[in-house]
Amino acid sequence: MMWTDETIDLLRRLWAEGKSLNEIATALGCSRNAIAGKSRRLGLERRESPIRRDAPPRAIAMGDLKANSCRWTIGDPGKPDFGFCGAPALPGRSYCETHYARVYVQKQSRPRPVMVEDNAA
Repeated sequence: MMWTDETIDLLRRLWAEGKSLNEIATALGCSRNAIAGKSRRLGLERRESPIRRDAPPRAIAMGDLKANSCRWTIGDPGKPDFGFCGAPALPGRSYCETHYARVYVQKQSRPRPVMVEDNAA
């Protein structure tokens, strides 16, 4: 992207109007990353990411676990914030559905190779 005074002015105006990076990139005929980089270099006001970030799971202390609580560990055992997932575990299992899927990965069946007889010999 060749940045001219005109394209920088347009970037600043569209940014001030609250246009998204994609909208600005389309208007200027460049990539979204070019806009992100140039806006940082120009010192334009940072924006909150539109991608929702889930909060990290809150650890449950051992004493607060119930018989059917998920036992997936969270954090460092040597730190005070160490604990367990605590979500409802699958019946007869030690983990909730999410953590059970991470621990017990089912072997995927692959098609077996087909043996071809060579009758040309």
